[in-house]
Amino acid sequence: MRKRIYFIPHNNCDTDKYDIINYTSDNVLSLFNYILESGKYTEYELCVEIDNNSKICQYQEYCLKKNISQKVYFLTRLKRPLWNNKIREIIRNYLFIFSSMYVFVDTFYYNFSFKKHKQKVVCLGYYTPFKDDYHLGNKFYENIRKKIDLSFDYHISTSSLSSRIISIDSGIRYSKFLNLGFPRNDNLLNFENKKVILEKLSNLLKCQFEKIVLYTPTFRDYEKSVLKKRGLFGYDDELFLYKLSRILEKNNSVLLMKLHPFQNVNVFSSMEFHNIFVWTPIDYLGLYDIMAVSDVLITDYTSAYFDFLLLDKPVVFNFYDFEEYSETRGFSFTPIKNFCAGTMIYSSEELLNYINEVLIKGTDNYCEKRHYVNSFFNEFIDNKSSERICNKILL
Repeated sequence: MRKRIYFIPHNNCDTDKYDIINYTSDNVLSLFNYILESGKYTEYELCVEIDNNSKICQYQEYCLKKNISQKVYFLTRLKRPLWNNKIREIIRNYLFIFSSMYVFVDTFYYNFSFKKHKQKVVCLGYYTPFKDDYHLGNKFYENIRKKIDLSFDYHISTSSLSSRIISIDSGIRYSKFLNLGFPRNDNLLNFENKKVILEKLSNLLKCQFEKIVLYTPTFRDYEKSVLKKRGLFGYDDELFLYKLSRILEKNNSVLLMKLHPFQNVNVFSSMEFHNIFVWTPIDYLGLYDIMAVSDVLITDYTSAYFDFLLLDKPVVFNFYDFEEYSETRGFSFTPIKNFCAGTMIYSSEELLNYINEVLIKGTDNYCEKRHYVNSFFNEFIDNKSSERICNKILL
């Protein structure tokens, strides 16, 4: 076995245009960049799966600038199911995996139960528990839980509470969990980059602004095949977006909406405003770049909320379909509202009033509760997660 580290980024990276250059929103890509830039691990060969082979020359140049002494291999990501790939690509990737001392992924939906005894396979994780991810009654999933446990030596988490819940979700034994923090959150807390991000964002949106409101709704399972139209925020009020746009304009603010890759976009009514934007993936900015410079987060049931707590900024929960979501998907624990450190909204008027207050007056009534909830879900509040992971795992 060679001194080699193998990286498999999240499957959604291709959709979101995340890669080793636009890496800040993915745990695997963030750890890859930390190892590359640190210069401490040049005795290891780095192997990373990529989605866009046309950018290999660009990736090679990027890696050489970061660390000229580091050897890096780029491998085409294998599609699922496996028979959709070329045989030579399957053989090449698995040869590299079998010969690697360490393999890093960020979901536990892999079968590495065939791994060698001395190999270490690490799931870096990608979520903090909020919505229900336990496949209760799914016989197929129950059958593979043992293989999932055998596949991983470690699972990285942000706190002991998160670890215990994800252990139940995944079937990975709690003893394999390490509460070291997510590598992507290192980027969230890298304050040196914020000026550059704001400049890029201003150029992209072609406007100047003082404040950013970020909306990160998760996808609705019950909307997978729904054709009925609804507003972006879930409300039928036809004037809602016009009113929202006026509030943003008065406060020289913009609103960015980052949809989940699984969301059925066909349910949305069309809209066009100069200060309300539905985020279109680009190859030089990601969700965590936007989060880092946002002043307010509007969310619902997405675990990105727990990462945003690290910034200690106001959060509002848009619970327009709370009962329906509870029945169709559910939550990791109840009562979930006890862990919502922000105003909970159930109508369009409530949402407009809140945004107006927080932008004009800077209203923030949940600072103390944010700190309280954060203590349960983020054991560390720093930008050292990648460093802790490397110090603990890489020998």
